[in-house]
Amino acid sequence: MTSEERMVIFASSLGTVFEWYDFYIYGTLAPILAAQFFSGVNPTAAFIFTLLAFAAGFAVRGFVPGEPVAFAQGNRVFELRTYTTADGKLDALHKRFREETVTKFFPRHGMQNVWYGRPMDAPQSAVGLRSMHKAIRRSWR
Repeated sequence: MTSEERMVIFASSLGTVFEWYDFYIYGTLAPILAAQFFSGVNPTAAFIFTLLAFAAGFAVRGFVPGEPVAFAQGNRVFELRTYTTADGKLDALHKRFREETVTKFFPRHGMQNVWYGRPMDAPQSAVGLRSMHKAIRRSWR
């Protein structure tokens, strides 16, 4: 077994422990939560509503919008960079990225442009998010 496989097993086991700990805490606090959130109904109904809320949360795991994307991108590394230029040079930076970096350099090195933006509070800056496969990132070390 490789060290990377051991790390995956460790990380997934740790995530499972945290997830089930959350379930344990919720189950333990269910009577208190029932009294706090469903105080207008009979205590038994309040407890049942609290458990139904727990069941609904458990049932929709995996349907959360960001979760499938995170799993789908599991073999990718994302890098967020901020570029700051001298006064008047931001347009030249945009041109270089548009004509060279994004169209030639990134594809040659297995990288993808995810997003570029411009912070409103830093007029001479640009922010870029790119992604690459983990193996490519590892080869840069």
